[in-house]
Amino acid sequence: MSNQKNRNQKPSQPKPPQMQAAPAKKSSATTYIIGAALVIAVVVWALLRNGTSLPAATQKFADQGQSLHLESLAEQVRTPYNSNPPTSGWHVGSMIAPWGISAEPIDDRISVHNIEHGGIIIHYKQSLEANTVTELKALATEFQRQNSCIVMVPRPDDQMSAPIIMTAWNYLLPLQSFDKVSMTQFFADRVGNGPEKNCSPLR
Repeated sequence: MSNQKNRNQKPSQPKPPQMQAAPAKKSSATTYIIGAALVIAVVVWALLRNGTSLPAATQKFADQGQSLHLESLAEQVRTPYNSNPPTSGWHVGSMIAPWGISAEPIDDRISVHNIEHGGIIIHYKQSLEANTVTELKALATEFQRQNSCIVMVPRPDDQMSAPIIMTAWNYLLPLQSFDKVSMTQFFADRVGNGPEKNCSPLR
């Protein structure tokens, strides 16, 4: 009887070993992406620090030299300016235009001294419509609250290639219309960045 019972019983099967989860490995692709993102962030930060946040329309001119001083307005510049309005070069060493909003044109041989100090100049056509001039004045006043080194000045129409032109040392931004975003970018990037550090940069 017992032999028959033993014959009918199935041999016991060994239990399969329990599979243990392998420790998670960091994805090499994820690591690469994170590393690349950090590199890009550093590069972008460096580029912004070096002035590439300037508006696309910004023009850069060769430096014609600093400390090129004339004795007075009786003297003419000895080398023609390479931009209009000028962005470097000869100027009267003893004169500088008052910071702020001017109702009258200012001689280039004076205003170049302002940008040598790191200032920014907003030039506009004398014939510019009153509404736009009002917008420019409001923006210039806003800039003044951030940094006093700003001049806004009318300029004879025949000396302007665009209705509005901003200048800094070696840089010029021509604008066909009032553009607060571009003007703010230019001001923030270039103010205080002249060869003579009389004006402080915003960053």
